[in-house]
Parts: sequence; C-alpha cells; structure tokens
Amino acid sequence: MSKLTLDEAIKHCLEVAEQNEISAITYKNCKEIKANMYEKLTAEKAENDCRECAADHRQLAEWLTELRELSLQIAAPRLGSIEEYHYELARCKTAFWSCNKRCMDAEEQYRRKADELRKAQEQIAEYKRLLKAAVEDMNSNNICFDINACNVCAEKNCISCDTFHWRYTDEVKRLLRGGDTNG
Repeated sequence: MSKLTLDEAIKHCLEVAEQNEISAITYKNCKEIKANMYEKLTAEKAENDCRECAADHRQLAEWLTELRELSLQIAAPRLGSIEEYHYELARCKTAFWSCNKRCMDAEEQYRRKADELRKAQEQIAEYKRLLKAAVEDMNSNNICFDINACNVCAEKNCISCDTFHWRYTDEVKRLLRGGDTNG
C-alpha cells in the first residue's frame, strides 16, 4: 500500500462515505421489495451497517481536515531569521506588558470602587441610625415642660420651646456635608 497524503486520505474517506450512503439506499429499497423475512432482516442489517460505515468515514474525514488545518497553523509562524524572532519576541512582550498594565489598572480601579462602596455602606448605616433616633424621638411623646426631664433636645430645652435643638442636629449636618459624625 502506498503512503497517502492527508488530502488523499480525506478524499478517500469522503468517497467511501458516499459509496456507503448509496449502498444504504439500495439496501433500503431492496428490503421493501423482499417478501421473505430473512431477506428483509438481512437487507435491513446491511442498510444499517452501510449508514454506520458512512457516518464513521465522514467523522474520520472531519478529523483529518481538522488535523490538516492545525498542521498548517503550526507550520505557518515559522520564522526565517533571528531578527524576525527578536521582533516577534519584542512584540509579544509589548502585548504582555500592555495587557498586564490594563489588569493592574482595573485592579486598582476595583479597589477604589470597593473603598467607595464600603464608605457609602458605612454612611448609609449612620443615616439609618440617625433616622431611627429621629423616629424614636418623634414617637416618644416626651413633650415636657420640665427642662431637666427632657431627653429629646440637646440643651435640655423643652420640645415645645422656641429654642428647641434636637440632640443629633450637629451630627446630621456634618454627615450631610460629607464629614465624619464622630467629631
């Protein structure tokens, strides 16, 4: 047997697949006109065998085609000289560092966004705390006329007075200006 090239092997597989597909059709037609059950079963088995053989050869042709394409891709980038090799190496290094810098920039941006998110979550928690305190104070019905008994206003002024000053007013103002509520 002579050595086949890859292209010849692909062509051979496709030819065998086509011949087996034609044979399967022939056996199918033959099966339909046979009166004897044994002949029908024999024709049916032959039809199935031909279809299976055709499918196998088509699959083999696909694999050989894929092998040929991969072989061409591997052979294609062969370099002709050391200068070309150095040029390609420098090009690859540049692409690597460019990609690496983009990754580092994205990581830094992610860290900044995570810090901003953490700060925003802390601020939201503080807003919730102050809102809860405001609702509690509003619902406490601590409208009193005894300056020393008032626990709603900061300066122990009664809530019904004109000089009322809520105990968390300064914290809320600092928070709304973007400052820290702790100082």
